[in-house]
Amino acid sequence: MATRKPWASLSVSYRERLARKGITPQAHKAGETLSEARGHARTPEHPSEGIKDAARFRDWFATHRQLARRVAQRKAHIWGDSHKFRRYASSQLAEKGINGKPPSNALLRWALEASSEELELAAESGDEDYAFLWYH
Repeated sequence: MATRKPWASLSVSYRERLARKGITPQAHKAGETLSEARGHARTPEHPSEGIKDAARFRDWFATHRQLARRVAQRKAHIWGDSHKFRRYASSQLAEKGINGKPPSNALLRWALEASSEELELAAESGDEDYAFLWYH
């Protein structure tokens, strides 16, 4: 686990936010969890955490799987005729991403709302944030 910054080195606005959620300088120094104060009581701070601990983030995980399935269906609709298209690989990428970096639910929602052209540009960009759009 990473060492925490001292309370005094945190920005004033961040200290105020923590304090509003009941985190005192003493609690911070003692290592009290900040998840709830950071707005992550029911959602993971990173999607990979939600995949690894699906039981803890049950609602988030259910939403993630549903969104990933819908994105996989959309990818099949757009690129399914390509000889390179691999349905299983495509669906795994939509849910789990690559290199242990699954897409956030916000990115999955974007993929459902974006135009086909926007998806193609994102998939071709080479940016790993959009690796969930790859299909082979």
